[in-house]
Amino acid sequence: MGLYFVAVSGVADQGPKAGCSSDASFWATMKEVWVEFSAGKEKPLVIAAWEANSPEQRARGFQGVCPGLASERSLLFSFPAPVHANFHMTGVVVPLDIAFMDVSMRVIDIQHMTLQESNEPTRYYRPNTEFQFALETVAGRLDQLSRNPGLWRMRVSNRSH
Repeated sequence: MGLYFVAVSGVADQGPKAGCSSDASFWATMKEVWVEFSAGKEKPLVIAAWEANSPEQRARGFQGVCPGLASERSLLFSFPAPVHANFHMTGVVVPLDIAFMDVSMRVIDIQHMTLQESNEPTRYYRPNTEFQFALETVAGRLDQLSRNPGLWRMRVSNRSH
C-alpha cells in the first residue's frame, strides 16, 4: 500500500492564496531541526526544517499552508523504517525540490516537482528504491546536490531557539 503526501510551499513575497492558512499552530507540534548535507570537500548545505515524524504530520505535510509560511523552512519526512511512498503536487502553488535519503542518510535521488494543474492526471514522485527520509524545499534550494546526489550525506541536529 502506497502512502500519499501533498506538499504546499512557496516564496515569501507572495500573498495569501485561496484555501491556505497562515496559522502556524500545527507546526508547533513538530521538532525544529537543522538538516546539513556534506560531501567531501564540497561546501556543506544547511537548511532549517520542521521534522514530520508522526503519521499525522507526514500525512499533512505542507498541505493547506500559505506560501509565505512554507518558504521560511523546509519539511523533513522521517519514517521509522524504509518505505516506498509517493509524493504529489496537487494544489501546490510553486515548484518544489525533494531529496530522498536511505537508512544511512545517503542522498539516493533528487527530483524537481512541478506544478500540477487540476485538469491533469496526478503525477507521483518517488525514487526507484526504498527511502527512510525525504526533504521537501522550495525549488532551486537543492541545486548544489543535484550535480552528484550519491556523494552527499545528510546529518540532522536540533535547532536551538
